Amino acid sequence: MSVRARIAGPLDRAGKFRADAAWPLAAAAAAAYDDGRGRRGRGLLVTSLTEIEMRILAFERSWWRSPGAKEREILDALGMSPTRYYQLLNELIDRPAAAQFDPALVARLRRRRAVRARLRSGREG
Repeated sequence: MSVRARIAGPLDRAGKFRADAAWPLAAAAAAAYDDGRGRRGRGLLVTSLTEIEMRILAFERSWWRSPGAKEREILDALGMSPTRYYQLLNELIDRPAAAQFDPALVARLRRRRAVRARLRSGREG
C-alpha cells in the first residue's frame, strides 16, 4: 500500500477526515467528546487536532528506507515543503492532543528529539 493511500485512507471522497473504524482512537474521540447537550463528555481531546495535523502524524508513522524518498513524498502527499513539515511536526509532538492521538509515535519522536538535543549540546547522558 502506498504512503498516499495510507494517509488518504481515513478521508472521504471530498478529502475530509473521516473518524471511523480505520482510526479507532479518532472515532472514540469524536463519539465521546460531546454528549449532545453542549457539555463535554468523558472522551478524549483528540478532536482539537486539525485534519492536516492528523495527516502529518499518519505520515510520520510510516517507515522510510532513505531520507530522499521521504522528502519527495512529503511534497507529493502533503503538499508542503519538508522544512515546513518538520517545523509543524516538532510543534505538534509537544501538544497533549497529539500524544492522545498516537501515544507511541509521539513518545518515540520526543525521545529522538531529546537524543539529538543532547548530541548537539555535547552532553553525555
